[in-house]
This record gives sequence, structure tokens and C-alpha cells, in this order.
Amino acid sequence: KKDLFWYRFGQFCKGSLAMDYSSVLTLINGNYQKGVELLSSTQTYVQLAMLIIIYSVAFVIAYKVRHSLSILCNAPVEEAHPIRKFGFRIGGVLFPLIAIFLLQISRKTVENFEYSPWVIQVALSVAILLFFNSIIRAFVTHYYAASLFRWVGLPILFLHLVGLLPPIISALEEISIKVGNVDISAYGVVRVLVFGGFLFWLGRVSSSFGKAVIKRQESLDIPTKEVFSKLFEVTLFCIIILLLLNVMGINLTTLAVFGGAVGVGIGLGLQSIASNFISGIIILLDRSLTVGDFVELGDGQKGFVR
Repeated sequence: KKDLFWYRFGQFCKGSLAMDYSSVLTLINGNYQKGVELLSSTQTYVQLAMLIIIYSVAFVIAYKVRHSLSILCNAPVEEAHPIRKFGFRIGGVLFPLIAIFLLQISRKTVENFEYSPWVIQVALSVAILLFFNSIIRAFVTHYYAASLFRWVGLPILFLHLVGLLPPIISALEEISIKVGNVDISAYGVVRVLVFGGFLFWLGRVSSSFGKAVIKRQESLDIPTKEVFSKLFEVTLFCIIILLLLNVMGINLTTLAVFGGAVGVGIGLGLQSIASNFISGIIILLDRSLTVGDFVELGDGQKGFVR
């Protein structure tokens, strides 16, 4: 009986292996036949010719636009205006941006003729990845932020382009723990970390750029520049907080309750901070003090206004 059992088990394993081997061969042969059909199709070579034309036209347009505008072509000095530096960085991403635009038009055109634009679709996905990498190289100067975008942002974008991101999101949503009445999923944590880090980085860069532009306005005096800089920073911070709450899935209608809590906090413990902030803005607008003035108080404290 024991020998009969092992004999039948061996036959079963051989049959299973034979079935798996045959299914793998069938899959390989099917993909091979599809590849041969695609490579032998005239549509493939037509789309390859369209890609050569598209990239050539995109390169010529980007070259002409960059060299017709000095702000896009000539590298600025360190003391140049922030908008001048921003324009030069824009010039570095013109070529992939124009290529993406032309590829989108070509893809829609090929689809209207009821053809499969698989070559153009692959080229479009590659162009989007190269465009994202160009943006990182041109605008992200911090080493760790650039590494994070390349090693986290680019793979996420690639998974989205090939259609593998929704199944991964569904798998992460199934991994969750319940804390009281709140379900915390792995996808929610990853989303908050990724988008939260991106939003705070974007807020920091935008704040630095905006304050630099405001301080370079020669038509404004120093107190007015400081007021606008502070108001811009506070407004940008509030926008980032609202976007982060939206990413976290918090209903913004609950901010009415949050606003009431903030009002109570200001009335109790944050009153001095709020009053100091508003008083500083009033003093700057009144122009009784300005940045750089030397101040000495009655209790002996003294220093420069900054």
C-alpha cells in the first residue's frame, strides 16, 4: 500500500509538472507569435518613423525657443533675480515637455484611425519619466530631496504608467489596523508620508522663492517687504495644511470645529503669540520701526530689529 501511494503521488507530480510546463510553453509561444506579428506589421514601422519625426521637431522647437529668449538660454549669475533663475531652469525641461505634447497628439491621431499605438504609448511613458527626472535635476537642489524623488517618486510614476499601481494600492488598503473607531491602512500611512513630505518640501521651496521675489522689489520699502513676506508665508502654510488634511482623508467641513478649538486656544493660551504677531504687522505698516533699527527698552533689553 505504501509503495502504491508513493507511485500515485509521483505520477500526480509528473502530471502537474507536465501541465505547468505545457502552459508555460503555450504562454511563451503566444507572446512570441504576438511579437512577430507586431514586428512584421507596417503600423509598427510607421509609428517608429513618427517617433523620429516627433523627437526631431521637438528638439528643433526647444532649441529655437531657448535661443530666442535669453532668460531660457544664458546661465544666470548667483546674484540674479529669482525669476531669472527660474526661467533658466524652465529652459532645461522644454525638450521633453514639447515631446510629450506631440506624442499625445500622435497617439490620439493613431487611435482615430483605429490602430494600436503601442509604440507611441511606450515612447510616451518613457518621455514622461525623462521629463520627471529633468524636473528633479533642474529644480530640486537638495541632495536628499532629489534622491527621495528619484528612488520613490519615479518608481511610483512608473507603476502608474504601466497600470500596476491600482492593484498595489488595493493590496495596501487590505493591510490595516483598527484604533478605536478609526481604520489605519498601510496605504493611508504611505500616502500621508509621500504626499506630506512632497507638500512640505514644495511649501518650503515656494516660500523661499516668494520671499526672494518680494525682497527684490525695489518699489517697496523694507517694512512693506517684511509684511508681504510674512503674509505670504502664513498664507502658504495654511494652504499646505489644508491640502495635507485633504490627503489624509479628513473632511474639511470638520474645520469649523477645529476653528472653534483654535479660537478657544487663542483666547486661553495663544493670546500673547497672536497679539505679538498682529502688533508686529501694525508696527511695520505704521513705519514707526523698520528692520535694522536699534531699540532699547525700559528694562534694559536692547537689540536690532530683524
